[in-house]
Amino acid sequence: MALLQSITTKRLVLFTLLLLATLSAGEKMMEVPSDIRRQSSARTRQWARSELDGTLLVQMHISLAHSNIIEKADQYLFDVSDPGSDSYGRYWTAGDIVKAFASPASASYLVMQWLLGSGVPQDQIQLSNSRGYLLVHTTVARLQQLLSTTCHLQKKTSRPEHTEIVCQSLHIPSSLASFIEYVSISPRSLQPWDGTNNPSHSAVKRAPAAVPHSFSTRSIQDCHTYTSPPCLRELYNMPSAGGVPPHVNSSFGVYGQSYMTWLADDLDRFFGKYEPELVGQRPLVEPIDGGYLQTLYNNTVFNLESDLDFQYAMSLTRQNVTNIQVGDRYLTGDVNNMLAAFDKYYCDALDPAFDSIYPLDPPLPGSYDKTSDCGTVDPPKVISISFNWQEIDFSPEYLKRQCLEMLKLGLMGVTVVVSSGDTGPQSGTDGGTCILEDPLNPLSFTKNATAAGFNPGWPSSCPWVTSVGGTQRRMSTPPQGETSSHDTGVRRDTNVKKPWQENEESLRHVTPSFPNVTLTSGGGFSRHFPAPAYQRAALSSYKELEGAHLRNLAAAGHYTASAMAGRGYPDVSVLASAYLIYLHGQLTSVYGTSASAPVFASMIAMINSERLHAGKQTMGFVNPVLYAHPEMFNDITAGSNMGCGADPAFEAAKGWDPVTGMGTPDFEKLRKILVG
Repeated sequence: MALLQSITTKRLVLFTLLLLATLSAGEKMMEVPSDIRRQSSARTRQWARSELDGTLLVQMHISLAHSNIIEKADQYLFDVSDPGSDSYGRYWTAGDIVKAFASPASASYLVMQWLLGSGVPQDQIQLSNSRGYLLVHTTVARLQQLLSTTCHLQKKTSRPEHTEIVCQSLHIPSSLASFIEYVSISPRSLQPWDGTNNPSHSAVKRAPAAVPHSFSTRSIQDCHTYTSPPCLRELYNMPSAGGVPPHVNSSFGVYGQSYMTWLADDLDRFFGKYEPELVGQRPLVEPIDGGYLQTLYNNTVFNLESDLDFQYAMSLTRQNVTNIQVGDRYLTGDVNNMLAAFDKYYCDALDPAFDSIYPLDPPLPGSYDKTSDCGTVDPPKVISISFNWQEIDFSPEYLKRQCLEMLKLGLMGVTVVVSSGDTGPQSGTDGGTCILEDPLNPLSFTKNATAAGFNPGWPSSCPWVTSVGGTQRRMSTPPQGETSSHDTGVRRDTNVKKPWQENEESLRHVTPSFPNVTLTSGGGFSRHFPAPAYQRAALSSYKELEGAHLRNLAAAGHYTASAMAGRGYPDVSVLASAYLIYLHGQLTSVYGTSASAPVFASMIAMINSERLHAGKQTMGFVNPVLYAHPEMFNDITAGSNMGCGADPAFEAAKGWDPVTGMGTPDFEKLRKILVG
């Protein structure tokens, strides 16, 4: 039987917890304590608390508020992204970004005076170069006194090495509420990976799922059964090899985390089969905060994602593809570390509760010995991210700050493409997590609940990225060792060239080896971000078409009416089933939206080359144009996703839907409009 290898790299958070709150700039300036936090990452059901030593050294990270430009940032992005605007294509430079979004000078002065007046010695306070944050070195006892709080040590019951600091509500003077964006706390040192456990501080998606098979020459050439570069070109009208000459300024990057490494032999085997001219070529490596590419441990967890990404991205575009590799041997790093490397100012917003920003004390061999890479890297014009997290794991302010950074990339002419996930409306690892509302503990959750609230995925729920869902082929007779999802009998309304193209529906792959494991296209609505202007009409149409079903979901407690007002995702979809890759020298079949994201990103990279050859700018933030031209897509109306006790959860429908977005792209139509 085929063996499913479910890929999961666990997320270890060592001695840290995000302590954030939304601040009201309009609050009256009264010298009374202001509550600046409400616990936002819900872990109470699986974590046990204990006493915390008051002498423990901690770092308090105080992030200062942005300037008022943030209130107009989305309009600035629309101006440079809308072809009808006089500012279309007039992208900002990195210097423009730093200057426009810097914190006001008064913020750092006033917060510094508060700390000094509260008895914190000046030599224990560090102000960042761009005056965006203050770092305070102190003890737990002094911290509790300063912020009028009580802190505890919290360990995960199932994994005691997962340890955090948890505090009750933090308080600052109300006069500072408009100057402080959030406060976070972490100990002065972290423990490294000892070579036997997972690398520390990682947060990685579940999937893709690899299903090894015995392949015949005939079967791997059959686009009914497997996916390969020639099949994608035929299905989506993509140009043949060399059809779009790469432009020297058309850069394309794929995000990766330390320990996740492509293997040169796997690349050459794949290229030898599908793109012989690429044999010997390698990704360009852009190291950030260490950029560790390990080759000591070759296993599926470490090699599958990178092999998949670069085998397809390089084959489809035939251009240089950059491996944006984040993290060192001890701290894996995350998307925020990458964003900080693009934007000097954003280093001030990194949060030690989640982000690798401080050197180990003392430094260890192989560790990155700097605070972080700050503004040291020019972002590629297209970035593909095949990793998924959960909105619920972060505070609203953390999400807003990271999403704002995606907006800044759009202002600079960068397209950010992310996968929507493989667990439907329940995001996270190990099959996903659902949300059980707790009146005494808002946003606490129960893992794999059978009937609970939908849990949006991150960063797909950010309005300023392009989220890519997944589809599969509908087949009356599944290939040996696999099984297809149910056939809804609904055909998509589009012109097709090949008979097998008519069988595309939303991803719903049930694995035969593990019957309880189902990959289903991620999709849903954000709990924190309202629907952006470019999407409102499409969402309104979907809600009207699916009104009865959506009301049933709401009645069952899967979401509230306010949750349905959020940003919907995915935006588009691409085939996410049976991708052939070479992994450890063996031909392997891979499923998941991890494959969909780099394929769509490859399309944008090729279109960028054509635009640059024509003397135009790169596409940048592409969503407004995508939603304005639904004729560029094959509308997928068959299938659904599932999760949190709902089957179906959301259903594919005419037009946009939270399963397949606007549908799958027709590259020639995409090219005609986007290049023109």
